[in-house]
Amino acid sequence: MSTFECRLDQDAWRSCAAPPGTYVIQVDDGPHQLRVRASDPSGNKQQARIVVASWTQRSKPQIVFRTAPGAVSGPDAHFEFSAVPADSTLECRLDDDEDFAPCDGTVDAPGLDDGAHVLAVRAKRRNAKDLVTVVSRGWTVDSDRDDDGFAVPDDCDDGNPLINPQAEDLPGDGIDQDCDGADGIADLLSDADGDVDPVPPDGGDCDDHDPNRSSLADEVPENGVDEDCDGVDALRPPIGLRFQAMWSAGRTGSRLLRLTATRVPAGTAITVTCRGHGCPSAVKHIDVPRRRRTLPLLPYLGGRVRLPAGAILTVRAARGGRSPEGRVWRVRRDRKPLASAFCEHRGRREPGRC
Repeated sequence: MSTFECRLDQDAWRSCAAPPGTYVIQVDDGPHQLRVRASDPSGNKQQARIVVASWTQRSKPQIVFRTAPGAVSGPDAHFEFSAVPADSTLECRLDDDEDFAPCDGTVDAPGLDDGAHVLAVRAKRRNAKDLVTVVSRGWTVDSDRDDDGFAVPDDCDDGNPLINPQAEDLPGDGIDQDCDGADGIADLLSDADGDVDPVPPDGGDCDDHDPNRSSLADEVPENGVDEDCDGVDALRPPIGLRFQAMWSAGRTGSRLLRLTATRVPAGTAITVTCRGHGCPSAVKHIDVPRRRRTLPLLPYLGGRVRLPAGAILTVRAARGGRSPEGRVWRVRRDRKPLASAFCEHRGRREPGRC
């Protein structure tokens, strides 16, 4: 019985399966040739070498990330990546974007909401639609890692809950606790009320007849008094949670597939309301007795909900000593609902996050 040997390009001859046989080996991109020769039972090798196959190998591209956010990072994300070989083209998609869009190896995503995010990068070989590679990178945004109610850049040390714009700045300790750019001032010059804060220019006391008002005083938010002499009555700090929803858009409305609250502090009260035709009849009140990193809200609505165009879904959170905040989705035809955030100060609802 004859035996067979195979040779790939300039490699050495090696035994291979008799026809019909399979010869599997990894090759680099570029032109290649596979040769096969036979030997009879006496060991006499075939003299005429037969070129069985000639082809040009093209492999799927490889994607390499050089820069990416950590597993948990702030609201601004920066990516740098590339694809090999050089004839590959790149496309990117962030989170719920409907489709991939061309990108050049750099993606900047500033001001992301707290929660999970995913960047998907797709690389294609030119003139080869079947040679495609997709790589995804996921990370979590947490703009208030020390849970003191303030996010960067307002919080100048997001790893220390004792340092934030509402903290008391102790004079002379070399630490800027209230993030105003300087350590507290201790000076007895021009200090009629004895609160250790003289009037300008020696200090920052805006009422030297009231020891409860000075640049060293603690501000009581939204009471109509400027205790810390910064020129404004402070607003209550935000709760710091975030609401996220996933929708499936249809011709006449949308189906709510997921509704969650993330980083929910203990003692928060959440209210879900809906206005318009086709809304669930009852207003949902949800009390959160303990801190929840992720709280699914859809079960309180009886599962997935289909809302017609024109319906308005509102989720609001309130907590003692904090500014109520929430999110509104306005259901539209043929498109995902229009989302907007709001914050409440002094009983008035204002657009935007707290």
